[in-house]
Amino acid sequence: MGHYKVRETDLFFVLKEQIKYGQLCQYDRYKDISEDALDMIVKEGINFAHGVIEPLQEPGEEFGAEYEDGKVICLPEYKKAFKLCGENGWIAVARDVSHGGQGFPLMMRIVINELFYGACQSFNILNSTTHGAGHLIESFGTEDLKKRYVRRMYTGQWAGTMALTEPDAGSNLANILTEAHKEGDHFKIKGTKIFITYGDHDITENIIHLVLARIEGAQEGVRGISLFIVPKIRVNDDGALGVPNDVVCDGVEKKMGLHAAPTTTLNFGSNDQCIGYLCGFENQGLEHMFQMMNQARIN
Repeated sequence: MGHYKVRETDLFFVLKEQIKYGQLCQYDRYKDISEDALDMIVKEGINFAHGVIEPLQEPGEEFGAEYEDGKVICLPEYKKAFKLCGENGWIAVARDVSHGGQGFPLMMRIVINELFYGACQSFNILNSTTHGAGHLIESFGTEDLKKRYVRRMYTGQWAGTMALTEPDAGSNLANILTEAHKEGDHFKIKGTKIFITYGDHDITENIIHLVLARIEGAQEGVRGISLFIVPKIRVNDDGALGVPNDVVCDGVEKKMGLHAAPTTTLNFGSNDQCIGYLCGFENQGLEHMFQMMNQARIN
């Protein structure tokens, strides 16, 4: 413990004197927000990082992520901390209030990420993947899909992932083999994804996967890839959880560092019972996914 230190005076010098982030409040979008409110968010972020997230670092790396009977078990304290992140608005600090966000400028998300990643990177990765997946649905999903998923992700009730890499494709996404077959208002998904960060865990009651797959009959290469919302547990029309969605974790990678953030192999549709919903336009999935990929690179 005690690895994490923040020089608050230096941080505010950069934000207020160099960047002058208070000027953001002059825009119509943020006219109801004052610089004092921005200052408060930063101070509360520092307190939350110190009080809630930093204590997760050492025990998390010691405990790691255990894989038992097809399930991933994380440090129990992660569940409580992630719930607090959602309840306190940290996951979606810069997202629209209509979907459960706090409505602050994107600048504040960058600041909060800086604070939280410094306190415990393994933990804050889950905040980032959940935010990114929720933002994809908010940006490209239908109104029904937004209503069904986004708020529950932004408030930490459910988590999110991005599922791109495959055993025979690696970073060459043009070669992905995961398939999507049209069936009524949804698609049947079948394939395997590897190196999926927080692909399975016991921190939240549901995990929403944003999956790249090729619709049956689509052209080869990246121009034939579409994006799908694939929940671990199906979600009923009333928003309640239904039956498992045939998404199975096949193992957790052994890796150096970030032991507490499980990197998983996921099998979709082993029993032909995995359903997904198109997010955005057919054959533009990789273009959509770049929104989340680029945000991850910035993080």
